[in-house]
Parts: sequence; C-alpha cells; structure tokens
Amino acid sequence: MSHEAFQQAIFQEPDDDALRLIYADWLDENGESLWAELIRTQCELATSTPSSNRFVDLQERVIELRHRLANHPTIPKPETPRDTLWESSFIDLGLRRGFLTSMYLMNDSWVAVPIDRAQRLCDRLESFVDQFPLDSFRILDFGVEPSTMIMDRSFMSSVRELRFSRTWWRAHPLPPGTNPNIQVESVCRHSRFSRLQTLELDAPIDDQGLTMLANASNLQKLESLKINPASATQQGWEEFAYSPLAAQLTALEIPSAYLTPEAVQGLTSDVWPRLHTLKLTRTGLSTSAIETLAQSDAFPNLTSLWIEHDPLEPASIQALEKNRTWNLRELRLEGCELRSRSIQLLASSPFVQHLHTLSLRNNRIGIQGMTALIKSRQLKKLRRLDLSFNPLEGRQFRSLTRGNLLMQLSTLQLRQFNYASPVGSMSQGKLLMDSWELPSIRHLDLSGLRLGASGAKAMAKKTWASSIRILELCQAMIHDSGARALLEVLDPAELAWITLAEDKIAETTQAELRERFGSERVSFEVT
Repeated sequence: MSHEAFQQAIFQEPDDDALRLIYADWLDENGESLWAELIRTQCELATSTPSSNRFVDLQERVIELRHRLANHPTIPKPETPRDTLWESSFIDLGLRRGFLTSMYLMNDSWVAVPIDRAQRLCDRLESFVDQFPLDSFRILDFGVEPSTMIMDRSFMSSVRELRFSRTWWRAHPLPPGTNPNIQVESVCRHSRFSRLQTLELDAPIDDQGLTMLANASNLQKLESLKINPASATQQGWEEFAYSPLAAQLTALEIPSAYLTPEAVQGLTSDVWPRLHTLKLTRTGLSTSAIETLAQSDAFPNLTSLWIEHDPLEPASIQALEKNRTWNLRELRLEGCELRSRSIQLLASSPFVQHLHTLSLRNNRIGIQGMTALIKSRQLKKLRRLDLSFNPLEGRQFRSLTRGNLLMQLSTLQLRQFNYASPVGSMSQGKLLMDSWELPSIRHLDLSGLRLGASGAKAMAKKTWASSIRILELCQAMIHDSGARALLEVLDPAELAWITLAEDKIAETTQAELRERFGSERVSFEVT
C-alpha cells in the first residue's frame, strides 16, 4: 500500500486505531520512524489516565515529537491555505493521533464575532472539511451565538472534540433576551454529536442546562466535559450527579462558576465511578466547600486535581490532606495565593506521596516553602515540578541548590513574570548551574531568569545537558557566548525544541543553531 491508500482508509475509519497502528508499522519500514512513534504514542496516550505508569513519559514524548515533526513534509496537509478561511484571526492545525485533524481558531477582537463574519467562516469550513477531514475544533473568544452557528453545521458529525472557550478577561456577554442555555440546546438536539468524546462550552448555564445535559440521549460516548454552571443550585447539581452522563465521565472542568458548600454537596451527592480528573477554576471555593469536597466519597478514582485562581488558606490545605479516598498522581494549585505555611503543610503530607506532577505556578512561595519542597520526603515519585511565576529572590535561589528532589525530575519549570526585567543576578544563575545535578532532566524552562553567559557555560559543562530535549531560555541573558557553549553540547538526536528569545545572539550563531538542530526546532521569538 501507499501513503495515500493508508491515509484514505484512516480518514474513512477515523475511530479505528488498529488501522493507524498498522500504518505506523508501515512507516517504520519506510524510513518514517518519528511519525510512526507519534501515531503510537498519541493513540496510547488517548486511552491512558494519570494513574498509568507511562502517563508522564507519553505526555512528554508527545510534546517532543510535535516539535520534531513541525512542518514534516509527509504528514498530509490541506491544499486550501488556512489564512483564506478566516479574516483577522489566528488559525492553526494540530496533530491528533498522528494526523493534522485538529483545528484551533482564535478571535483576536475584543468583541464577539459579528454574525455575518461567522456565517462566512461556516461556509468556508464546510468546504474545507469536505476536502480535508477534521475531528477536533478548539474555538476561542467567538461569543455564544457565532458558536451555535458552527454547531448547527453538518460537518460537526465528524467531530470527536469540540472546545469553545474564552479568555477570562473577555466577557462577551450574552445579548439581552438570549437563552443562557443556547449552546447546550444546540448540542443536545442534534444526533450528529453522537460521536463526541470531549465537549467544552463557554456560555454560562443554569439548572435547566444541567438537566438538558443530564437527560441527553446523544452523548453516550462523551467522556470529558467542561461547563460553566454559573447559576446552578444544589438541586441542579444533584440531578446531574445522579445522571447516566455523570457516571460515564472521566474528566470534569468547572470554570468561573461560584461553588458554594451547598453546590459542592449537590456535586458530590452520588458517586462518579469513572472520573479521574477534576478541574476547578475561579469557583470561589471556601474552606468549608473544600472540606465538603475532601470528605466526600464521590470520586473514588480521582487521580488528577486542579484548583486554579481560588485563594486557599492553610486550613484548606489541611482539609485536602485529610482525604483518604483519592490516589492523586497530578496536583495543580495555580494562582491560589499559597505561601510558605501552606507549602510546608503540603510538602510534609502523605497526601502528595504518589504525585508524579506538581504545579504551584503563580503563588507566593517563600524561602521556608521552597526549602520544604526541595527537601520533602513525601515527593519521592515526583517527575514534573512547575514553580513558574513565583517571586524568586537570593535566598530562594540558594534553597533550590539543596535537597535531592531535583535529581529525580524530568521536567522543571521556573519561568518568571517580566521578561523585560529578568530575575536574579548572573552570579546566582551560575550558582544554580554549578550546584544543580539533574540526571533525569528532559524539559528545563528558565525563561526570565538572569542565567547569564556564565550560567549557560556552566550548564554546558554538565553531563546532563546533552540529554535535554526541551530548553526554554527566553530573556535569560545568555548572550552569544552562552548560546555558542550550548550549541556545542546539545544533542541534535535528542533536542526537540530550544527557544532563546529576547537575547543578544549574533545572526551567525542563530544560523548555526538552525543548521545544527533544524529551523523548526529553534525559536528566537517569545513563547
């Protein structure tokens, strides 16, 4: 068989992973081992949960392969130029289970998309999908009415993932008199959504919307749901929790909806037997609501918990750690205003002993909290640590050089706020590199830290530097000499992505980096 024959067969049977895996074997035999690996890895990841022993490895490898295969000539692409689909918006295609079948559309205006423009986009998408199959859409900041126009089109019958979302500062309020459940109605009334596996809706819904979802007969394959039940009550959540849909979900995300203790009681009034991921963002969780959540037995298989942009007091952390039902592998407490006391409680608790991923981005971790993390005896299984956007000062830098935690990490992210004003001194950057031993590191993000040329040269002397696959050094001030030092040691066979944005690097050095690693793997733009 040929590339074309395999691809046509796969596009005709998009749910048949066995056919994709046969194609991956054929690709291996015909010199396309990286693409073959991506197909296998993405197919395996699609059926994995955070509790899987291979989950972290699969996630990290997918990220690396996506960078390595950017603009790969053999992967089929649409003949229609993407920029003819949509005026004045960002548009991109993404790899899903080995193929460019995922589309991302972002409205770059501060107002919702006008109806006439939405109509033109729908017409063009209809034509586009006729010639090139898409099974995943992520659509950002379009507004509610334009999103329902897209949902009403026939090409939605091929979609497995449908994500409507909005950046939190762009409200795009509903026009007066608009039905708040209009998105839910569009999904629930069409049989074309019977293949849907992932659904994200950005319009606020009420109890009636929850009831429509709970009683939907066309969402039997749905596994991941994101909804904004802004005005849902305890009764509405109870009805939803007892529904067949809740029993089949593996992931639930609730953004920007105020969850009172009573609402949490409704949410946890029945068992969600398959749910392994729960994400709560800007839900106004009080300590009482956290206690209700943690004391419940509603999520016996929960392995991934996200709480974002909800201030958490030490009492909330103490309430969480009392839970004895969850077996968490992934914990993300981002933008929760956590300080040293909360981090000390977390780092010393058996609650975190099985984690492979811990993200504490955008908090206020002090010196005692940083030290407690690095020296924690409970985090022996941790593989990925994200401390980005926590203020770092001299004493925090020194604390990062102590303890054995860093030696087991495959991913470490310390990205800082303001690229225009890098954090730390160059002597501290060199201190980090001289002191760090990162034998397992594969992804290192030090963007916004004043690493300096001396720090980059110290990194280049480390034996672990040649094993790095993703290196992010935006505004790290390593300058030309630091970049040249890294150029000599980074391994082209291993490196998937390096970014050196906002730095003084000579054009000749930039050209050498692109030549050594490939232009698709080197970036000098802020990411």
